[in-house]
Amino acid sequence: MNRPVALNRPLSLVLALMIVLIGSIFTLTFHQNLRSTELASIERSLAERARYVVEKAEQQKLATIISAEGDAIAVERRFCSVFADASDRLAKRWSDRGGLGGYATHVQSVVARFDHLTISEKAWAETAPRSSLGVHIFLSAIRHLEGVEAVPSASFAKASWAMREAFFAEGRDIGQRTVQYEVAEQLELPIAAIEDCLADSSAHAELAADFDLAKRLDVHVSPTLVLNEGRQRLAGNVGYRVIAANVHELLRGSAGDDASWC
Repeated sequence: MNRPVALNRPLSLVLALMIVLIGSIFTLTFHQNLRSTELASIERSLAERARYVVEKAEQQKLATIISAEGDAIAVERRFCSVFADASDRLAKRWSDRGGLGGYATHVQSVVARFDHLTISEKAWAETAPRSSLGVHIFLSAIRHLEGVEAVPSASFAKASWAMREAFFAEGRDIGQRTVQYEVAEQLELPIAAIEDCLADSSAHAELAADFDLAKRLDVHVSPTLVLNEGRQRLAGNVGYRVIAANVHELLRGSAGDDASWC
């Protein structure tokens, strides 16, 4: 059985995945005792996967790394506030390029270059959620319920992805509570329990802790990867192979005292 790295030499990767509306921080814990044959297998797996772009990119990169590394990585998902004033902020940023309509056209033109991506024509053109906070709160309620084992394992991760798809692929306004309920119902999550978390502020406490974490990590660029307790930082739309190389290097050197080459 692999054991976690000792606390006196913590090895963690924090990915501040600031996707529009669903900003996320992923904390990865690395485990020791990987044999050379396992590392070779990881290298082959990593080399075979590299088609990523736009909002799905970082999620898919991370998912691929986790899939390739197996039990060597444990993931804890967190949120950060990047578009608390989503539609107005984008409209101002794109005021000289057509506003939200111009931004929607830009996103459509980027996605059109990749046949494995799907995006609704409504996303940002007709459907522009006012804020990320509403869906963050709702998903934080689900994470709280998962933490107390009131919903199945991985419910939070599934709900987070379902919200992304509801907006980007289906053009639904996930800033609306009715849409959030619809997504939760599709996943057969307990609406009454979610409402209780919203009513007693358990969800708000969860989200406040996330925002405090983002502040402590000094995250400003979207997205940002903070590795190895802040010793390494990758900011912006970093390529999959660069991310994989850094993760692989930390895994390779996790048992010793040598500094990472990445």
